[in-house]
Amino acid sequence: MNVTLEQVKQAGVVLKRVNEEKLRLQKEAAVYNLEKRAMQIAFREVEMGITQPFSSMKDLMEKVSGLMKEDLDVVEKALERGYGNVNNIGTLVEGVTGKTRNAFEEWVLEGKL
Repeated sequence: MNVTLEQVKQAGVVLKRVNEEKLRLQKEAAVYNLEKRAMQIAFREVEMGITQPFSSMKDLMEKVSGLMKEDLDVVEKALERGYGNVNNIGTLVEGVTGKTRNAFEEWVLEGKL
């Protein structure tokens, strides 16, 4: 079986289109994965009491959009370490315990490092 130069050119064109489509789909999937992670973080913030529950889908999507501009690895690590209680930053709240207390409060009130 002989392969002509024209067949090689056609195969090259097909492979180029396939590769371009693959790259487009990978980029699209990356955006959806980023949106999924941002949405999970948004709901985790609500569960932790950092933000109020979303009153509408628009509010949720605005929050997700804002999170998508952030470094989600850093945001997740901060949530894991309990640095998310922005309502009390710079203040000491007596009687607050557990995950709702920020690191500064734990250090000053309880001596935890």
